[in-house]
Amino acid sequence: MQNRFAILKVVPEGTPPSDLFPGPTLAPNTLATEPDDGFDMQASTSLALRVRAFRGPGQPSKVILEFRKIQASVFVSDCRVAVACSKYDSGSKLQPLGLGALPVALAYNAVSRSKAAKRRAGNMLVGHVRYPWLISVGFTEKSGMLSTNTLRLGLANPNHPGLKDSLILDIEMPNVNTRELARDVVRRASNYSLTHFDGQMPPERRYHFEELAQGPDVEPVPRGFASYFFLSPPIPESVATVFQGIA
Repeated sequence: MQNRFAILKVVPEGTPPSDLFPGPTLAPNTLATEPDDGFDMQASTSLALRVRAFRGPGQPSKVILEFRKIQASVFVSDCRVAVACSKYDSGSKLQPLGLGALPVALAYNAVSRSKAAKRRAGNMLVGHVRYPWLISVGFTEKSGMLSTNTLRLGLANPNHPGLKDSLILDIEMPNVNTRELARDVVRRASNYSLTHFDGQMPPERRYHFEELAQGPDVEPVPRGFASYFFLSPPIPESVATVFQGIA
């Protein structure tokens, strides 16, 4: 049976870390660190997390998991991008249909929040993308009412390597310069690969990572994601458009 790895997972606080998932600590929105994280870990906040599944070249990706109206911590280290969220489930929302319905709606929402708090007590939503899994790093910048700053990580499913079972993690970060954050992730990921896998790289791949390690700047893309690709170029257009949010 296919492993249903989806990057994000709810686990009890204090769960030991593994290769697939980080380990939450007892403090809210925090994770256990690893030696390869280094000493320059950057933290910021995300208000929404979304996981998409790659369905094939030229086909739109499919949303398989989504958390909205949250405040998740996002950590960028020398070996991974990780997220942690203690309040990941706010319960169902009932919108009032008129002034008279407002007290009922408020009471319903209060009960929903109480039930949600009990469900998540002692648990945390966690996930990470290790740099060797990366296929692409992309970003959007807010350009209107329907857009926001988002970091996008395209990755090969570590249980089923290759494009067929690849996934996309969108991290919405309205108050973060995602253009610079994407460059930082690209620099760190490239340096990680050059440090750990240099002897296994053919010359053209090593040259590609050396270029990315310089953190080249790319311009935002209207209605899509400006992207860096870790697969050796050229990237098939039918594949690139999926990770860039065009297809």
